[in-house]
Amino acid sequence: MSISLSYFDRYISRHTSIDETLYQLVAMTSLYLAVKLHSTRKISVSSMSALSKGHFRVDQIEKMEISLIKTLRWRLNPPTPSILLNIASPIIDASSGIHEHHDPQVPYEILELSRYLLELSVCDGFFIDKRPSSVAYASILVAMDRLSTSANIKAKLESYHLDKSPVVTNLCAQRLSHVYSLAVSTKEDMEPRGTSSPTSILG
Repeated sequence: MSISLSYFDRYISRHTSIDETLYQLVAMTSLYLAVKLHSTRKISVSSMSALSKGHFRVDQIEKMEISLIKTLRWRLNPPTPSILLNIASPIIDASSGIHEHHDPQVPYEILELSRYLLELSVCDGFFIDKRPSSVAYASILVAMDRLSTSANIKAKLESYHLDKSPVVTNLCAQRLSHVYSLAVSTKEDMEPRGTSSPTSILG
């Protein structure tokens, strides 16, 4: 998802006059190209055309694919925050292993919450122009904060000096924390409330 949005954002930023139909075609083709190059599950062009419910023909998607590739100058492996988080996962594990009784659940929980935070960031335009490394590192910081991770583990992570833009990372962390709070509150509002049975009401 983050890779397809990277394609989409970079393409749109280079084309100012795009109508709604072309906008939709770029979005669909970006998703198709990302799946084609980076997913183990493949999807055919004809399937994408069917998914559009007849709005776009196979040849239109194929032409847009070529336009995307040329516009992006074959830079189809963007350093997305999710990819950088995967690269940093051994460091998180090493930071969590400073205790004598290392709990493998700790780095797992940090990484899972970090991934969830990055999924939320994909839907927020605030992060479009932010350095992927800053967004990834911010997700780790927020995850550790939300999980009340040991200060020793945080200090060990900081000792690796991964954060090259502290100011930007701090802004990203504040935004991620805000977005996470909104997501959690929305989820709670959507959960069914407990109801009393007729018996308890009449009793």
